[in-house]
Amino acid sequence: MTALDRATPKSLRRAFYTLHHAASIVRNVARAPLARASWGVLLNLPSFGVVERAAVYRSGSPRAPCHFEHALELGIRTLVCVRGGGATPAVQSFAAQYGLRLFEYDLGPDCAYDEAAICRAADAALDAAHWPALVFCDGGRHRAGMVVAMIRLRQGRALHAALAEYYAFAEPWPFSDNVLFIAKCQAG
Repeated sequence: MTALDRATPKSLRRAFYTLHHAASIVRNVARAPLARASWGVLLNLPSFGVVERAAVYRSGSPRAPCHFEHALELGIRTLVCVRGGGATPAVQSFAAQYGLRLFEYDLGPDCAYDEAAICRAADAALDAAHWPALVFCDGGRHRAGMVVAMIRLRQGRALHAALAEYYAFAEPWPFSDNVLFIAKCQAG
């Protein structure tokens, strides 16, 4: 398997992720053609996952009308954006149109994340007054994964469980610097 890291151009990483999603959809639809979950990003939020049912969810940034519909079906009341560059105009408009809270956290540049910002994002998602909340970054893999790992650590979960979840969503190419950052957060 090809290894991608931060040195790989972003456009090439996006192309690989798109191929990975397409292959996943084909496999899942072949197994369960009538299940909504099988259709991946064609019907659901990108890289969608349940952190705590009816409380906290995770994904990539909503882009298509079906993504916004999925968020409404989940009853999302709060959007916790950790996307580099902040929420897109479409997400901002969606939040305003439906009266959703929108919290934006700048986690800092790749490889130099701000632990305090990650903690603030995790706290916003864990605040019951904000539920159901959706934590999202651009693709739903790395930045959202670090916030969810922080949520897991704050819930008292073991480091190996938080990392396993990070790896599952960062597939097929987790970044080693993110793994080290999560381990450092747990140790600190």
